[in-house]
Amino acid sequence: MYEGHVTALLYVSDLRRSVAFYRDQLGFHFTGYWDPVHRRVKDDYESANDPAYAGMNVGESHIGLHADPEFSPGRPRVELHVPVADADAVHQVLTERGVQATEPQDEPWGSRVFSVTDPDGHAWDFMEDLTDP
Repeated sequence: MYEGHVTALLYVSDLRRSVAFYRDQLGFHFTGYWDPVHRRVKDDYESANDPAYAGMNVGESHIGLHADPEFSPGRPRVELHVPVADADAVHQVLTERGVQATEPQDEPWGSRVFSVTDPDGHAWDFMEDLTDP
């Protein structure tokens, strides 16, 4: 039912500052900024049309950094992403088990996604890659 690696999405107050920290100080591999206008990855902030997302790889894991204008220090927000082969099938299994979940929907970056919140408020997104041939 589940496949691949769980990834994390960290909400951050300043995207450029966070990229500099994770890339330049921790040595994570920067994969680029998401350009929302042209819907592709760019290497630099200025050409990415005010991006709200940047990616980092750490070994075989991926961490997404998401700009959050309402970020509050001391209350970090994290989402965990679980890759699945069939979002609708996993959604059905989980809702049959009594899990409260959002309806699956197709996202512009090529994933079909639904979300679940655990009892402590942690967000889990179950994501099917629609770009895989």
